[in-house]
Amino acid sequence: MTADPTLAPGEEVLWTGSPDPKRILTGWDGFLIPFSVFWVAVGIDLSLDAQRGPQVVTLVGVTVTGLYLVVGRFLVKTYRKRRTRYVLTDTRAIICGPRRTFSFNLADRNPRVQVIGRRGHRTLKFTSDDPRSYGKFSSELFVNTGLDFLLRPGLDARFSFYDVLRTDALHSAVSDMVTSGKVAEGIA
Repeated sequence: MTADPTLAPGEEVLWTGSPDPKRILTGWDGFLIPFSVFWVAVGIDLSLDAQRGPQVVTLVGVTVTGLYLVVGRFLVKTYRKRRTRYVLTDTRAIICGPRRTFSFNLADRNPRVQVIGRRGHRTLKFTSDDPRSYGKFSSELFVNTGLDFLLRPGLDARFSFYDVLRTDALHSAVSDMVTSGKVAEGIA
């Protein structure tokens, strides 16, 4: 599988994988789902009461946005997960998305990887001594929610591999990188 056609000469692929498309709920959904349902109910109620054209159009927009938050974002999230590949090389972590490819240089500024495990899945978060590698706090609220198509990994949000099935190959690749000193484990 050629996950990234721009691999540098001599760059060694240590692991490839993808996010699990069946894993769609996150901790934030405990807030987003009730908020979204409320948003849709208010939008529908106000749309039915609206009597002027511009007001109706605005409120229909609110309702459609609410419907996206309730249902659409899960469809988008699943679609994007099925078309996303993760590649871990000896020098970079790479996200090959449906339309764009992002990479995090593992040879610069004391790179670190934080591995978070949840029920057989892993999330790998990459950071470095560069404060920009942490992304913006406000953007971190939307990662892996179906709204993250608006974000750029490593710029707006922390560069991360989300919802990867825990495999021996992944564990071995990360362990080898930590043991060899290429990356440190934890948060910078």
